[in-house]
Amino acid sequence: MTTKGIRRFAFRDWGMGKKLTVLYTLMILLPVIVVTLLGFQRYYDNLKGKMGDLSLQLLDQVGRNIDNYLQEIDRISLTFYLNEDDLKVIADGGKETSPTLDYEKKISINRTMNSIMRASLKDIMGAYLFQDGKVFAQYGSGFYVDYSNSTKEAWFADALKGDGKGILIPTHRIDVPGEHEKYALSFARSLINITNHKSFGVLMMDIGMDTIADIMNPIGNNNGEVLFIVDGNGHIIYHPDQKLWTHKFDIPLPKSRDTFFIDIDGKQTMVNYVTASRYGWKIVGTMPVKELTKDLSLLRSLLWTLAGGTLLVSIAIAALLTSHMIKPLKKIRILMRRVEEGDYKVRYRSPSNDEIGQVGQSFNVMVQRINELVTNVLTINILKKEADFKALQSQINPHFLYNTLESINMKAEFNGDYEVADMISLLGKLFRMSVNQSSELIPFSQELEFIQVYVNLQKLRYPNMTVEIDIPEEILQSWTLPWIIQPLVENAIIHGLAPNKGAGMIRIIGSRDEDRTFITVIDDGVGIEADRLKQIRSQLIVEMSVLTSHIGLKNVHDRIQLQFGRDCGLSIDSERGEGTRVIVSVSNREWREIRDANAYDRG
Repeated sequence: MTTKGIRRFAFRDWGMGKKLTVLYTLMILLPVIVVTLLGFQRYYDNLKGKMGDLSLQLLDQVGRNIDNYLQEIDRISLTFYLNEDDLKVIADGGKETSPTLDYEKKISINRTMNSIMRASLKDIMGAYLFQDGKVFAQYGSGFYVDYSNSTKEAWFADALKGDGKGILIPTHRIDVPGEHEKYALSFARSLINITNHKSFGVLMMDIGMDTIADIMNPIGNNNGEVLFIVDGNGHIIYHPDQKLWTHKFDIPLPKSRDTFFIDIDGKQTMVNYVTASRYGWKIVGTMPVKELTKDLSLLRSLLWTLAGGTLLVSIAIAALLTSHMIKPLKKIRILMRRVEEGDYKVRYRSPSNDEIGQVGQSFNVMVQRINELVTNVLTINILKKEADFKALQSQINPHFLYNTLESINMKAEFNGDYEVADMISLLGKLFRMSVNQSSELIPFSQELEFIQVYVNLQKLRYPNMTVEIDIPEEILQSWTLPWIIQPLVENAIIHGLAPNKGAGMIRIIGSRDEDRTFITVIDDGVGIEADRLKQIRSQLIVEMSVLTSHIGLKNVHDRIQLQFGRDCGLSIDSERGEGTRVIVSVSNREWREIRDANAYDRG
């Protein structure tokens, strides 16, 4: 036997209390686990949603601050337009040249460049004015940066094409001799002569990353989220990790704002981003999902502790309820064992009327019926043994009795007394039919043969007696007990017609309904006195007796009820001077079972 089979049969052998306790435990455990997991997951999902919303709000604020910062850079780049005199000198200085004009131009440029460097924005690392394809003026924070070849770069052409509109040059590395690696964000603008709408130079400013770093680390961002900036081409403008500056951010950000989850370096990460309105930069925030759940450990532990406590309490309650429910069943089981040992007087006293109480009531009815059946079977066995004993007595040397009757019959015929010979012949036939009958059930047709032989014998004594038989063929083919109609016919002759010297009629009528078959024996004899009829009826309803020594109404009635049940038997109606009616009722169940069995054998 396999391990699975052993476990299955072991579970079958468990007591009902143990099974119910396990069942209740599973019924409680599964919902608790499901509710705990689903509740935690729902809380976790809500937390992620709220964190995403909060992050987007934070990024929106950061984006607005970045836009304001870039707007300030753009405003500072317009310093050349603030002083009309300086602007006229710088813009028109190329038409006429002289030492005086060149000096004035130099003075105006220096004044404007100094204004740029003294602006409120402290992150300006250097300002550069390009004219005639070269760096015309350069102001910075004390270190030299070589931009002599910058006019050949793409950003310079883009600035000229911008027609006075400022452009941002993504974060790039600045080569400073003798200095550590420096990065800057540059802003360039083509300076347009308002008079002729032509460019008179390009202003480029290198912007340090300190202010952007401060903006990208706002107060309140203490949830482990990393904020950085990606330009429209996917390059990182700013990141807390400087090593990632200028690198490509490979995750596409197609929408203006969104929240999604993705694996980054093998970690499930929540990505939030918004788009700054001024230059289309993406303000991005990334946060590992485990950062969301680290504060949930306490909540998870609390939930599982609560679930475990609830489970233990529920199991204890389930065990108590199971014990209370099983206790009546255990009591019924003890009573059933007593019934198995033969004690049919036990009764279950139910404290309630629930299903178990109804089972107990059914148990009481069952035990009572078993007791009645045992009593009936015992009575039947005693009656059968008594009948068998009498039959054994009557069968002593049957050949001797047959031969004796045959000898008397031959002697009567030899002497010419044919009437006596016929009586002896019929008596012998009736005797043989009685002795040879050993079946428990016989067809009604065979019972009718008994009656006909007996009636023919009595007609020799009472020639004025008439007997009519009206039994349908379907009833003749059904089954009944032997010798239950002949005693009724005998009583009709002896007690009904004999006082009138045998003159009268006996009618035997058969009928049937769905459940029972009825044989009615009617005579038009002297009838029965009312007191005597009452006495006979009383004898029929008293307890059956095993001491009956003759075949009579009581014997027939008891035999029918033992075989077919209490709803079958004899009923008698009579009136003095009007005759007697006796009705025999037997169940159709037995003959149907015999009929079905014969049909099955033939099939």
